[in-house]
Amino acid sequence: MEIDVLTTEDIIRKFFGIEKKLKIFNAEIRGFSIFLLDSGNISSFLNVYYNLGHQGFGGYNLSKHNSLVDWINGILQITKKTKVEDVKVNQIIRILVHDGLIKAIGAPIEDEWFCPAYLYDTVKDLK
Repeated sequence: MEIDVLTTEDIIRKFFGIEKKLKIFNAEIRGFSIFLLDSGNISSFLNVYYNLGHQGFGGYNLSKHNSLVDWINGILQITKKTKVEDVKVNQIIRILVHDGLIKAIGAPIEDEWFCPAYLYDTVKDLK
Protein backbone atom coordinates (compact mmCIF):
# COMPACT_ATOMS: atom_id res chain seq x y z
CA MET A 1 0.00 0.00 0.00
CA GLU A 2 1.46 3.34 -1.05
CA ILE A 3 0.73 6.67 0.52
CA ASP A 4 0.66 9.91 -1.41
CA VAL A 5 4.07 11.53 -1.51
CA LEU A 6 4.16 15.29 -1.12
CA THR A 7 6.11 18.11 -2.66
CA THR A 8 7.83 20.79 -0.64
CA GLU A 9 5.17 23.20 -1.82
CA ASP A 10 2.39 20.93 -0.48
CA ILE A 11 3.90 20.91 2.99
CA ILE A 12 4.55 24.65 3.06
CA ARG A 13 1.06 25.51 1.86
CA LYS A 14 -0.84 23.22 4.23
CA PHE A 15 1.13 23.42 7.46
CA PHE A 16 3.77 26.03 7.76
CA GLY A 17 2.77 28.98 5.63
CA ILE A 18 5.98 30.96 5.62
CA GLU A 19 8.78 29.31 3.69
CA LYS A 20 11.47 31.33 5.49
CA LYS A 21 10.86 29.39 8.71
CA LEU A 22 11.60 26.06 7.03
CA LYS A 23 15.06 24.64 6.65
CA ILE A 24 15.95 21.64 4.53
CA PHE A 25 19.07 19.64 5.36
CA ASN A 26 20.73 16.52 4.06
CA ALA A 27 20.82 13.95 6.83
CA GLU A 28 22.29 10.52 7.42
CA ILE A 29 20.16 7.76 8.90
CA ARG A 30 21.76 6.49 12.11
CA GLY A 31 19.03 4.08 13.19
CA PHE A 32 15.45 2.97 12.71
CA SER A 33 13.48 1.32 15.48
CA ILE A 34 9.94 0.18 16.17
CA PHE A 35 9.17 -0.59 19.80
CA LEU A 36 6.48 -1.27 22.38
CA LEU A 37 6.00 1.41 25.05
CA ASP A 38 5.25 0.63 28.71
CA SER A 39 1.68 1.74 27.99
CA GLY A 40 1.33 -1.09 25.46
CA ASN A 41 1.32 1.29 22.49
CA ILE A 42 3.65 0.97 19.52
CA SER A 43 6.04 3.77 18.58
CA SER A 44 8.96 4.30 16.24
CA PHE A 45 11.95 6.57 15.64
CA LEU A 46 14.11 7.26 12.65
CA ASN A 47 17.33 8.66 14.11
CA VAL A 48 19.35 10.97 11.89
CA TYR A 49 22.52 13.02 11.99
CA TYR A 50 22.88 16.34 10.19
CA ASN A 51 25.03 19.43 10.50
CA LEU A 52 23.19 20.60 13.65
CA GLY A 53 23.59 17.24 15.41
CA HIS A 54 21.56 14.12 16.11
CA GLN A 55 17.78 14.14 16.19
CA GLY A 56 14.92 11.67 16.13
CA PHE A 57 11.93 11.75 13.81
CA GLY A 58 8.88 10.04 15.24
CA GLY A 59 7.88 9.06 18.73
CA TYR A 60 4.20 9.04 17.88
CA ASN A 61 1.63 6.59 19.23
CA LEU A 62 1.30 4.33 16.19
CA SER A 63 -1.34 2.06 17.73
CA LYS A 64 -4.22 4.18 16.40
CA HIS A 65 -5.97 3.83 13.03
CA ASN A 66 -3.59 2.41 10.40
CA SER A 67 -0.80 4.56 11.83
CA LEU A 68 1.91 1.88 11.98
CA VAL A 69 1.26 0.75 8.41
CA ASP A 70 1.22 4.36 7.15
CA TRP A 71 4.39 5.18 9.10
CA ILE A 72 6.32 2.21 7.75
CA ASN A 73 5.06 2.84 4.20
CA GLY A 74 6.15 6.47 4.42
CA ILE A 75 9.65 5.55 5.59
CA LEU A 76 9.99 2.83 2.94
CA GLN A 77 8.80 5.09 0.13
CA ILE A 78 11.23 7.88 1.00
CA THR A 79 14.20 5.52 1.47
CA LYS A 80 13.24 3.59 -1.70
CA LYS A 81 13.22 0.27 0.17
CA THR A 82 10.71 -2.58 0.21
CA LYS A 83 11.52 -4.08 3.63
CA VAL A 84 12.10 -2.44 7.01
CA GLU A 85 15.32 -4.35 7.50
CA ASP A 86 16.68 -2.76 4.31
CA VAL A 87 16.49 0.77 5.76
CA LYS A 88 20.22 1.25 6.18
CA VAL A 89 22.33 3.18 8.60
CA ASN A 90 24.37 5.81 6.71
CA GLN A 91 21.70 6.20 4.00
CA ILE A 92 21.22 9.83 3.01
CA ILE A 93 17.79 11.46 3.11
CA ARG A 94 16.59 15.05 3.41
CA ILE A 95 14.86 16.48 6.43
CA LEU A 96 12.55 19.46 6.69
CA VAL A 97 13.03 21.27 9.99
CA HIS A 98 10.57 23.78 11.43
CA ASP A 99 11.18 25.45 14.79
CA GLY A 100 14.02 23.02 15.52
CA LEU A 101 11.98 19.84 14.95
CA ILE A 102 11.98 17.46 12.01
CA LYS A 103 8.53 17.73 10.46
CA ALA A 104 9.11 15.65 7.33
CA ILE A 105 11.67 13.40 5.66
CA GLY A 106 12.40 13.52 1.96
CA ALA A 107 13.96 11.54 -0.82
CA PRO A 108 17.55 12.61 -1.49
CA ILE A 109 16.96 13.78 -5.06
CA GLU A 110 13.24 13.77 -5.89
CA ASP A 111 10.87 16.34 -4.42
CA GLU A 112 9.02 13.66 -2.42
CA TRP A 113 8.29 14.02 1.28
CA PHE A 114 6.70 12.03 4.08
CA CYS A 115 5.04 14.30 6.62
CA PRO A 116 2.94 12.62 9.33
CA ALA A 117 1.12 15.89 10.08
CA TYR A 118 -0.08 16.00 6.47
CA LEU A 119 -1.04 12.35 6.48
CA TYR A 120 -3.19 12.68 9.59
CA ASP A 121 -4.13 16.34 9.02
CA THR A 122 -2.55 17.17 12.36
CA VAL A 123 0.10 15.49 14.46
CA LYS A 124 -2.30 15.72 17.42
CA ASP A 125 -4.15 12.77 15.88
CA LEU A 126 -1.04 10.66 16.47
CA LYS A 127 -0.21 11.70 20.04
